[in-house]
Order: sequence, then C-alpha cells, then structure tokens
Amino acid sequence: MVREMSGLEVTIAREFETFIQEGTPTGTMCAHCYIARVTGGALIQDGPEGPARAYPLDALPAIMPIRAANQRALAVYLEQRGEA
Repeated sequence: MVREMSGLEVTIAREFETFIQEGTPTGTMCAHCYIARVTGGALIQDGPEGPARAYPLDALPAIMPIRAANQRALAVYLEQRGEA
C-alpha cells in the first residue's frame, strides 16, 4: 500500500497502534499504524491525492478534518515520542 500511494519501498519496523474507526466513507475500519523505514523507490508525482510529499515533523501541514484516523494516528505517534 505504501508503494502504491507514495512510490516508496519500505520495511516495517513496528506497529505502534491499532484502533477501530467508525464513520469512514467505506464504513467501520480497523486501523493499523506502523513505523517504517524507506528502503527504495521515489516519491510519485501523480498519486490519487496529488504528488506525494515528505515533511519534517515540525513542519507537517494540517490534516484535513475528514481524515480523523490520520489525525488519531499522528497524535498517538507524537504522544509516544513525548511530543504531544
């Protein structure tokens, strides 16, 4: 999925959170959040949501309100790093 959405090849280092997210466009989903290391590939320019981008943590753009699972995953990640 990472390669399809971003163009990057990754190796999963660990899973840091799993949760149930209700109210998504496709119904209730089980979200799995992973830490991964880039091992190859290149960011794509013509992805389904536009060009793939990478940002440092201190310069992340706001996550759209409809992306509640993404917001939750980021909040948990930052909390575990001691940055929330």
